[in-house]
Amino acid sequence: MFRRLISLITLSFCTFSGYAQDFVTYKYSPNVYNNGYAGIADFDLDGNKDILNVKSFSFSEFYIHHHDGTLPINFKATKILQSSYYSAAFDIVDKDADGDMDILTVKDNKIVFLVNKSTPGKFLFEIESLPITFITKTPILFSVDLNKDNNMDIVVGDMTGKIKVFYYKSGSYVEYDVDFIQPAPVEGNLHKLRLADINGDGLTDLVAGSLFGEKKGLIVYINEGQSFKPLIVADKITIRDIQVLDFDHDGDVDIISCGNIGNAKTILWWENDLNITNKFVPMTLVTRNYDFDGFNAVDLNQDEAWDIVASLKHQSDSNPGGLSLYISNGKLENITFTENKIPDIPKDVLIESMLVSDVDNDGDQDFVTYTEQLWVENRLNTSSTDESKLQSQIILNPNPASDYIQFTNTKSMDTKIWTSTGSLVYSKQVHPNEIINISNLSSGLYFVTLDDGSGRSVSLKFVK
Repeated sequence: MFRRLISLITLSFCTFSGYAQDFVTYKYSPNVYNNGYAGIADFDLDGNKDILNVKSFSFSEFYIHHHDGTLPINFKATKILQSSYYSAAFDIVDKDADGDMDILTVKDNKIVFLVNKSTPGKFLFEIESLPITFITKTPILFSVDLNKDNNMDIVVGDMTGKIKVFYYKSGSYVEYDVDFIQPAPVEGNLHKLRLADINGDGLTDLVAGSLFGEKKGLIVYINEGQSFKPLIVADKITIRDIQVLDFDHDGDVDIISCGNIGNAKTILWWENDLNITNKFVPMTLVTRNYDFDGFNAVDLNQDEAWDIVASLKHQSDSNPGGLSLYISNGKLENITFTENKIPDIPKDVLIESMLVSDVDNDGDQDFVTYTEQLWVENRLNTSSTDESKLQSQIILNPNPASDYIQFTNTKSMDTKIWTSTGSLVYSKQVHPNEIINISNLSSGLYFVTLDDGSGRSVSLKFVK
């Protein structure tokens, strides 16, 4: 693993219209949920992705924007819950392992599950209260098996700065304080929380970022089974968004963050070097004069290099907001990015984070914004007749799966596995009859893309 000191990488700001013209922006809902959250999953198991939103400001209503697979896609908003107060934050997880996706959220300041009882085209969710006394208003939530006992635990990052875990044991929950991030004078200091196996021991670790870096900026909490050991990656920096992925394809999980280091507005790659130096080595990927509100990573042109889609904070007409693609040259030793503006994005709106998912089932990754209800269709690799033929030839077995999956591919194919919320958990070239070990994955719904290297791709899904 090569060493790096923090360095400023030259960024080309020329616009390459060859990419920009391949992305089309749509507004999938007539309503605007400026402060809402978004999630993507096939909630009714009809084979098509739905988009979940929470109404802004009051957070009192959940909407699923559903499409039935007909083209052109026309999302229909369905209100799935109408009673009382709900938080904007949620996690999408198959809580009861029945193949459909449930929702972990907050009702009347208390953590609840919305258990999915939907059928194709008809949405029904039942509220399941949890024996947890912790009160939280606008948290960050996750449901995951943290100690490998085959029970779903709950992670809560509260905006006051508290990070807690509720371990599920014998029909109840045991509360554990992970940490308390020093809050700012007015609002809480925990802004982002991500989950990944950072040190490769098979346990899910926590990665946290604070919005005000007076004390801790970027922190990793190493899961030790029944407790967490904090490791401060960098202090006194501002974190606006975090993604966790194997950026350099060396087999471990790196951290990508956007935020401020002093006056610099940056997207940083923190290379995972825990096995050698017990540190993360930073490298600047992208800089601009004004803030990034959020970002995500995706291999847009299928060159095995991560590209970045970023939401830009609007400052002025000369420094407008919107979405930009930063296309990597694929050279880790001398990496550069070319900026390409995505067309038809309002320049003066707050977009914040975005999700990456194959909304239209054509085998490539589209973008969905947390706010403003925008989805950007990726037309770089639109399905063809050959791709449809390939789709019918490749079968995934077993499904549902437990410890492994296998494909009926007759040639080696680049294979990626994504969670239902768009996180990449596996990327490798898979040979004919090769068995893929998925025993380390949490229970839930996963999506797979296979690319044969000639421009043809297949999109499949399975349940663990």
